[in-house]
Amino acid sequence: MGLEIRVFDLANRLYDDETEPEEIEEIKERFDQLNEFLRSRGLPEHIEPEKLPDNLIYRGELTGFHYSSTHFLRRAYAYQQLGLPLIPFTNKSDDAKRLPHL
Repeated sequence: MGLEIRVFDLANRLYDDETEPEEIEEIKERFDQLNEFLRSRGLPEHIEPEKLPDNLIYRGELTGFHYSSTHFLRRAYAYQQLGLPLIPFTNKSDDAKRLPHL
C-alpha cells in the first residue's frame, strides 16, 4: 500500500497539454466532494489553485511514500502544530535514544 501526496494537482494538469478534459472534470469533482464534506463539518472550503505560483521553486520529483512512512509525516505535522523544531534522525534506534518521549 502507498500514500500519494500532491500539491497543485489541478494547476499541473491544466498546464499539461496531454491532459484530457475528462481528467480535469474528475479532479474538480473530487474537490467538490471534499468541499461538500468540509462544509458538512462546518469547516472552510479548500480552494484548489488553477495556476501555478510565479515563485514556485522546483524541489525535485518524489515518486511516493511507502505506507510505513506515514508515521514520519504524522510526527512532522504534530511537531509543527506544537511549535517544536523538526529534528532529523538517521534511524529508529537513534531516534528512540534522542527523543524518548516519542
